[in-house]
Amino acid sequence: MKPIPCYICEEHHEAFLAWHHAIFTGAIEPGPRSLLHVDWHADMRCPQLDISVHDASRSLRAAHDITYGELGIASFLIPAAFLGIFSNIGWLHPQAASNGEISRQYVRSLREEGRHFIVCQDADPWEGLTKPWEDRAYFQSRVLSLSGAWDPDLPVLLDIDLDFFPAASTLAANGRLKSPARNLSGFSRTATIF
Repeated sequence: MKPIPCYICEEHHEAFLAWHHAIFTGAIEPGPRSLLHVDWHADMRCPQLDISVHDASRSLRAAHDITYGELGIASFLIPAAFLGIFSNIGWLHPQAASNGEISRQYVRSLREEGRHFIVCQDADPWEGLTKPWEDRAYFQSRVLSLSGAWDPDLPVLLDIDLDFFPAASTLAANGRLKSPARNLSGFSRTATIF
C-alpha cells in the first residue's frame, strides 16, 4: 500500500501551502481531484490579492508567500479551486440535516491577473461581459451531512479543521485532543515545508 501523505497545519489556510508542497514533490498525482472539507465554516471567501495566485504554481516559495502574506483562514479554498487543485468540493458541516444540491460554479479572475476573484453560478448574469473576466476555473460544491453519502468519483484530498468537532466530545479535561491508539502505518511522515 502506498503511504498517504499527511500534513498537519496550525492555521487552516496553511493547507494551501501543503497542497502545493504535495504537488511539487509528486505526493499528489496530476489530474482532477475532489476536496472533502470537514469544517464548521465554508472558508470560501474571495480574497483580494496583491500577489498573483498564479505565482503559487511556479514555485513553493511563492506558494509560501501567498499563504502567509495574502490568504486567511476563510479565503484559501477559492484560490485553490481557481488553480485547479480540486474541481469538486464536498463541505461536511456538523449541523447539515441532509446533503444539499450540487452547485456548479466557476471562479473568475479579473484581467487574468489571478488577484481579484468572483464566484459565479453556471447561469452567469455577466456572461456577455466576459472580456475582463476570461480567466476562470469550473468547480462544483455541495454541503454534506454526517448521514449523507458522497461519491466524488475522483481522488480525494481530506481537509479537516478541528472546529468541526464539539469541544465537549473531543477535548479531555486537561485540554488535550483525545486520540485513540490506531495503526498509522498507512500515513507517511508529516513534513516540515519551511
